[in-house]
Amino acid sequence: MTCKEYMETLADQLSFIPEQQRKAILDYYQEMVEDRMEDGMDELSAVAAMESPADIAERLKAEDSFPKEETVEKGDESLTDEAMRFSSLAGSLLRTFEDLEKAGSVTPPEPPVSPEPPVPPEPVSENWGDAVERMVDSSTEHSGIDAEELGDEISDAVQRMVDSTKEFKDFFQRHTTETMDGEYEKKTFTCPASTVRAIRLLTWEMPIRVSACEGNDLTLIYYTCDDDPYEMNLDDGTLTLERVNSVNRGSRFTFSMLGGIIRMGWNKSAPTVELFLPRDALVDLLAHASNASVKVSGCQALCEVDVKTNNSRIEVGDLSCMNLTCASSNGRLVVKNVRSRQRLSCRTSNSRIEANALRSGGDMHLTTSNNHIDGRNLQTFGNLTITSSNGGVVAEDCAAKGELRMASSNGRVEVWRSDASAVLLKTSNGSIRGTLPGSQQDWAIDSHTSNGRNSLPKQQPGRKTLSVRTSNGTIDLHFEQE
Repeated sequence: MTCKEYMETLADQLSFIPEQQRKAILDYYQEMVEDRMEDGMDELSAVAAMESPADIAERLKAEDSFPKEETVEKGDESLTDEAMRFSSLAGSLLRTFEDLEKAGSVTPPEPPVSPEPPVPPEPVSENWGDAVERMVDSSTEHSGIDAEELGDEISDAVQRMVDSTKEFKDFFQRHTTETMDGEYEKKTFTCPASTVRAIRLLTWEMPIRVSACEGNDLTLIYYTCDDDPYEMNLDDGTLTLERVNSVNRGSRFTFSMLGGIIRMGWNKSAPTVELFLPRDALVDLLAHASNASVKVSGCQALCEVDVKTNNSRIEVGDLSCMNLTCASSNGRLVVKNVRSRQRLSCRTSNSRIEANALRSGGDMHLTTSNNHIDGRNLQTFGNLTITSSNGGVVAEDCAAKGELRMASSNGRVEVWRSDASAVLLKTSNGSIRGTLPGSQQDWAIDSHTSNGRNSLPKQQPGRKTLSVRTSNGTIDLHFEQE
C-alpha cells in the first residue's frame, strides 16, 4: 500500500470524527510515515510498519471523545485557527466534568460572568512523559514497531499539539479574568534602575514577563492573595519577589496524552508578573517559575541571566548579556537573536529547543533528552555542542572557533553549511547527513557505520578533523566544493 492509499483509507475510516480534528489526526500519521521514509525506509515498508487504518479507527471509536463540530462567534477575532481546532475538544472535556459535578465529584465554580466561563476540570495527575512511555510499551507489544523510534515520534507530536493549545489557553483565561482580579491584589513598585544591581523573581504558578522600556526607572507589577501570598523587598541593591509560603498548590495548567488525545486540566488562574527594565540596565537577572512560562526580551545590557521553569515554555529574544542560562524540565525553549559575551547554555528534558541567531564569546551548549534541537545561524568563539538522547539534532549555517559536537542516541544528525576547527558527529540509531564547507580534501576524515551506506572514505588525512560515527544508519555527507 502506498502512502497516498494509506491516508485515503485512514480518512475513510475516520469519517465519524469532525473535520478539523480528523485533519489534525491525518497530518500526524502523514508525518509519521514521512519521518520513517526520511530515516531510510522505502515507501511501502514505511506504510507497512504503521498501525492499520481499521485499528486506528477502532481505538478512537472506543475512546468516544470527539464532540460535534462547534463554531466560534465572528466577533471574537482574537481566537486563532489553532484555538478553534482545540476548542471543540476542550468543550467535550468540560461537559464531562459538568457531569461529574452533578455527581458531586467536582467543586462547583464561582457564579458565572458574561460570557459564561468554562467549568475547569481537575488536573491530570499523570505527566505526559509517563504517558508516552506507557504508550510506547503498549504500541510496541501490539504492532512490532521499534519502541525508541515510536517514542521519538510521539514526543514530537505531543509537543506540537501542546504548543497548539497556547491560543486556546489564552482564550480560556480571558473568560476567567474577572474572577482572577477579584482574588489577587495588584501591586506596582517603581524605582531608579541605577539603585538595583540584581533582580530575583521566584514564582510558583505565575508566568514571568521581562521587557525593555524607555527611561531610567524599572517597574515591577506583581500580585498577591491569601492563598497565594507574594512579597517584594529591595535590600542592598537586590530586588526580590518570592512566594511567602512555598507549599505546592497544584498546577494551574496540566496536560497528558492518553490514547492519542490531549487531556487538559485547569486550576485557579494566576496572573502574570511583569518587570519593565530600561533597555541599557546593568543588572543580574534571575527568573525562576516552577509551573509557568518565562519570557525575557528586549534588554541590551544585562549581566548574568538565569531563566528556569519546570513545566512550561521559555522564550528569550532580542537580548544582550554576559552569560545566559535557560533550563526547563518539560517545556520548549525558544531562544532567538541573543548575544552572550561569554557562555550560553540551553537545556530541557522532554521538549524541543529552537535556537536561531545566537552569538557567544565562549562555549555554547544546547541539550535535550527526548526531543529535537534546531540550531540555525549560531556562532561561537568557543565550542558548540548540540546533543539529544532521543531526538534529531540540526545545525544550519553555524560556525565555531573550537569544536562542533553533535550527538544523538536515537535520532538523526544533520549539519548544513556549518564550519569549525573540528566537526564530531555521532548517533547510534539514526542517519547522518548534510553539507560541509570547502572540499573533501580539507578534512581529516574518520568515518564508520555498521548497517548503512557511507558516502565518506573510512580514513583520510587533512587539515581539519571530521569524525562521523553511527551504528544503524546511513552517512550521507557532501562538500560545497565537489
